[in-house]
Amino acid sequence: MEMVMSMGGALAAFLAYLLIQPYGWRMWLLVCTFPSLIFLVLSTCIPESPRFYLVTGQNGNARKVMRTIAQFNKCELPPQQLTTKQQETRGQIGDLFKPELRRLTLLLWANWFIMLFVYYGAILLITESIKNDSTCGNNISSIDLGDLSFEPACALECKGPDSKQLANIFYNSLAELPAPIVVAFLADCFGRKSTFLFLYLMYTLIAVILGICNGGTAMLIMLFLWRGFAFALVGITYLYTPEAYPTHVRSTASGMLSSIGRIGGLLTPFIAQVLSGYSMFLAFMIYAGMSLIGALCAFFLPIETKGRVLA
Repeated sequence: MEMVMSMGGALAAFLAYLLIQPYGWRMWLLVCTFPSLIFLVLSTCIPESPRFYLVTGQNGNARKVMRTIAQFNKCELPPQQLTTKQQETRGQIGDLFKPELRRLTLLLWANWFIMLFVYYGAILLITESIKNDSTCGNNISSIDLGDLSFEPACALECKGPDSKQLANIFYNSLAELPAPIVVAFLADCFGRKSTFLFLYLMYTLIAVILGICNGGTAMLIMLFLWRGFAFALVGITYLYTPEAYPTHVRSTASGMLSSIGRIGGLLTPFIAQVLSGYSMFLAFMIYAGMSLIGALCAFFLPIETKGRVLA
């Protein structure tokens, strides 16, 4: 599923290359909304989880979904009754802070915030880096906090990327395609927590390198790798989270953690697009620091979900 998501991102970048220069960004945005209409139709065909039906006492609905799955796979559903331990109540937000889940929830709060902060930050800062095409050494010398002002520039000064820069942005988006495969391999071989830690540390290292030296072909290669590791962090987070929580609170936890993560996504443009206009070095260092904090959160996660039976 993560690979399909990365294909959508690459397609959006390719459409930007085709449409923005001749027709403007509004036409590109309009075209990119069409897949949402397709999803509205297809979403009515998505079945509910049979396990969810079972733990909430809806055995008939669980059997119906299993029968549909069996028919699709051209096989017979076994005659045995579906049984599992039924939950007395649905999952509540308060359940996430019970003693057995409190530490996990707090660390994943921080992790989701950081993950979306650094992921969307990487996408935005990569675009700014390609547009500016700065050279090695200019990043550090450009820091001048004494003159730092956040007054918006005149709209007439806004300059979008040219065709070559749009092409580079498209090539960079292709870095997300192999990321799900890498995540699956690392997570199955070394475990989820170790993969978390490795990806955060690699993201941090590349951010530091880009902050010090950001220009030329080497920059494009490092930005490509940075984008790949950023998306890999998204993949391992989405893999770990549902495995760590029991069924009756899984959707509640995923929804709440995703909301916390969106706060990070909302704040990151102030670093990637505003602060970077004054100091690319400082912007990259902030992302490196946040990623390092994410690595610490991953290290202290209380559960390794590799090979764990879902509760």
